[in-house]
Amino acid sequence: MSTTWIVVIAAVVALFLLNGTLSYIFRARQMRSEGKEPPSYLRYMLFPGSFADRVPMPRSVRWSLGVVVLLGGSLFLLLGVTLTLLVDPSSLAHPTLIVVPLLVFGPLGAGIGYVGWRMLRMKSEDEPLLGITKR
Repeated sequence: MSTTWIVVIAAVVALFLLNGTLSYIFRARQMRSEGKEPPSYLRYMLFPGSFADRVPMPRSVRWSLGVVVLLGGSLFLLLGVTLTLLVDPSSLAHPTLIVVPLLVFGPLGAGIGYVGWRMLRMKSEDEPLLGITKR
């Protein structure tokens, strides 16, 4: 395994642990202010679903974050289309490889863009981001 992949995997694990630690600190403080005993750190990290509550997000934060995420998804989609159009099919070993950027960046951009669009369309502060909505 190359050094680059070791660094990438280590960065993902470090970000996961940092995110979990910050989430645990927030949740433990919230539970202590409510007079409840917070769970242990390992129990919270290994079984987070049993302690999950929806954290309300102000409308201004949701809108600005939704615009950024929607623009990022659109950029990925545009990148896939642009790469597909700029590749010269005669320079490739196999002509079907021209579709690879579109197949990789297209769905990724569409998915990221959908999350941004969904953030813009949310009505209330505690509405779930993804899932079935009653509209």
